Amino acid sequence: NQNAWPAPAAMSERYCHQRGSRLAEIFAELRVGHARQDLSTIWEVQGTPPQSAYFTRFASRQDRFWSYVLRGVAICDALWVPVLVTFLGRGSFHEFPYRRFVFIMEFFGGVIYGAGTCLRFTTSFVDLSLGREYVDPCDV
Repeated sequence: NQNAWPAPAAMSERYCHQRGSRLAEIFAELRVGHARQDLSTIWEVQGTPPQSAYFTRFASRQDRFWSYVLRGVAICDALWVPVLVTFLGRGSFHEFPYRRFVFIMEFFGGVIYGAGTCLRFTTSFVDLSLGREYVDPCDV
């Protein structure tokens, strides 16, 4: 009664072929879904987004970039200010040998943080309790 069951090698070959074709279908679906990722959203969109280069959607690449930049500036500031205050407490600021460098770093950190904060005001607003994204600048 050996003829009733296929040989293990033939069975595994057919199984791998079926599994491989199914995986190819899944990856094809994922590629299509990934290509449309920037256009889709999980929230109900309220209003029409303006065609301005300064307006960004929530969780877009530009929004995430500025979010990371603001976090980086805040972390650097949180680590740098205590060091600066500790060592400047030993004398006046004019005796500090790197005062021009400190001034330039603080100035550019403040400018970058201010610009990033202003750009956050032009980002769409998401109300998580209602599941809505407001993209009209008047609603934001």
